[in-house]
Amino acid sequence: MKKIISCCMIVPVLFLVACKKDTPGAVTSPPPTIKLNAAALEFVQLPVGRYFIYKDSATGFTDSVRVTQSIFETLFHQGRAGTNCGILCFDPGEASFYFEKFSLTISSTSQEWFKGIASTDNYYPSYYFNLLGNPAVVIDTNFFLADAFWYPLQSFGINLYTFLPSLIIEGHTYTGIHQFSASNGLPASDANYKGTIFYWVKGIGIIKKEIRAYNSIKTSLLVRYG
Repeated sequence: MKKIISCCMIVPVLFLVACKKDTPGAVTSPPPTIKLNAAALEFVQLPVGRYFIYKDSATGFTDSVRVTQSIFETLFHQGRAGTNCGILCFDPGEASFYFEKFSLTISSTSQEWFKGIASTDNYYPSYYFNLLGNPAVVIDTNFFLADAFWYPLQSFGINLYTFLPSLIIEGHTYTGIHQFSASNGLPASDANYKGTIFYWVKGIGIIKKEIRAYNSIKTSLLVRYG
């Protein structure tokens, strides 16, 4: 019975919001901004030109790469008006809003070594803002940069997060390591299995990368950076 009462209360609220008309001469609030989580950006917003030397653990060969793109943008999403089509049929439309996007590309001379794009959610129904008083700023709490980094720093589903107090790589001791493990969900014994493990240190970047497939692991170890 409680569920029925709740539904009956919600429907009129959404209907009123969808049918709401702007009062002539009323002041219209500027479109809100959906912002990326600043705490997450502190890990991945690397300076353009930073170089890294990585060593292949199997062959011993080294590879030199640089941050070629570290782009932060504020973009605009154009909303649309809702449709008043009856008491049991309502379309609240979409709000116009600004949203943030971050792109990180690390490249060698011949190919991309890493590429990831993080963006805030690009859909917010207009009634969401109206019911909350149309806030000027909304923080997108979830942050995903490919399968290499995500925030909050926690595991979910098959995506595993681990904090390592310290790790020695090529004779150098790193502290405060954030490890992110992701896969396509298949068991490692499956011929189509693919997985990745990225190790990040705040203020440096990726100190170790593992690309995993059926019966193979390619590991890149940071030798130095600057």
